[in-house]
Amino acid sequence: MINVDATERVKCKELLNVISDPVSVVKDIIPRRGTIACSGMGQMSTPKVIPEALAKYVEETGEKFELSIYTTGSAAPELDGNLAKVGLISRRYAYQNNPVIREKIDRGLVHYYDIWIGEFGRHLKHGFLEGKCGPVDVAIIEAIEIEEDGSIIPSLSVDHIPNFVELAKKVVIELNVARPAELRGIHDIYLPRPREPIPITAVDQRVGSPSVRCDPKKIAAIVVSQSLEKEVFYGKPTAIEEKIVENLFEFLSSEVAKGRLKKSLYPLQTGIGPVGDLIGSKLVEYDFNNVEVWTEVAQVSYLDALDAGKVSSISGAVLYVPPWDRKRWDQLIGNLSEYKKHVVLRPIEITNSHEMITRFNVISMNQAVEIDIYGSVNMSHILGGNVINGVGGSGEFARAAYLSIFLMPSTARDGKVSRIVPMATHVDIPDHDVDVVITEHGWADLRGLSPRERAKEIIEKCASPDYRDMLWSYFEKACKRVGGHMPHLLEEAFSLHKRFMETGSMK
Repeated sequence: MINVDATERVKCKELLNVISDPVSVVKDIIPRRGTIACSGMGQMSTPKVIPEALAKYVEETGEKFELSIYTTGSAAPELDGNLAKVGLISRRYAYQNNPVIREKIDRGLVHYYDIWIGEFGRHLKHGFLEGKCGPVDVAIIEAIEIEEDGSIIPSLSVDHIPNFVELAKKVVIELNVARPAELRGIHDIYLPRPREPIPITAVDQRVGSPSVRCDPKKIAAIVVSQSLEKEVFYGKPTAIEEKIVENLFEFLSSEVAKGRLKKSLYPLQTGIGPVGDLIGSKLVEYDFNNVEVWTEVAQVSYLDALDAGKVSSISGAVLYVPPWDRKRWDQLIGNLSEYKKHVVLRPIEITNSHEMITRFNVISMNQAVEIDIYGSVNMSHILGGNVINGVGGSGEFARAAYLSIFLMPSTARDGKVSRIVPMATHVDIPDHDVDVVITEHGWADLRGLSPRERAKEIIEKCASPDYRDMLWSYFEKACKRVGGHMPHLLEEAFSLHKRFMETGSMK
């Protein structure tokens, strides 16, 4: 029987004939060996009912699947977690943060290709991955509505949906009727064109379409969903993270005082997670105004600053609302018509475009796993080999930003691990692309400094007092024994990591 809400939201009436159930999609449309591209980013707007049905089908029948899975960013547990548990994911692109699939990747059971998520679209469009994965067989997209011509209105994430829909042989829609149809109009679908500048000169400017074009003949099935996000793997802010954000705003205020920034700053980009959430909510407490946000993940906390008149416009590829934050969900839904005047959701190829980041002089603020004394950043691996998540789009912002800032607590694991280390065990962002490092102890402004000067700033102003003497000892010995532009003692560079592996603590 056709759901009444679904009927109202499928404007292309010929597609009412393809409304189906998730089990039928699994049996008749999902290939046993092939490539599936799924919407969603930051665990928002991932298809949920079809992956759940697929995992259950494999458990019950024992039928073998071997699939490459594409998403733009971290996916809901229903996708990465459930499908990894039943062993049907052979390759995973381009970002993940689920503990189940992470364990499979680290054991070599799943091949994981980590790439900047803005660059991922180019790899797809030019067929760079087809040698390993073949073409995209099915795109599974969470949407809130299908237009008369078959065009798709996405949910709270645009990510790489336009590319997935264009490249897929078949498209399956998870029509999420639990999301308000009033989201229509928040999206601006425009993709870069070769040899043409992107025609966006204001953060809230719209230059594209409110929907993703799709030939209705491509839509093989529509599955009605009322599934909302159930959990995320990003914790709530702590007192340490509050101090980090306080230091961040003190640094930005000092830049205003020096005349290098106005009180409107430049458009802000923040990485996902508790620090990014705090940056959005704490803006209301500082003497900034008319601030703009140009980011890949627009955290819902920015709406507080928007309501307070501190933020004027927000552009992102996804609007991230933690499922536990019912207050902000109600805030968003209750005032959606007003927010749509100031909030724009775009494809990731636009939000992460070097052209746009440079044009807007974006202030990039991302987090790290560890930073070495010269400013090189590891944000994706532990002890060099074990992946945590992926690089996301941080490097795209760091490379092109007006200011590239990295924020993190100075220690981890109850102080047993220093996150300022002599040498990073894995480097995602080289020291050349890092302007400022901020921890709960202070900030190190690295602009214009030689490696030796950078080391002194980072150790003295950002490292935990528990590890400061160790870091000073390493740096001074490296300068005396080896010297060079960036002194390192190769036999001791990973001594803190080695001690942790042997004793469970770097101390």
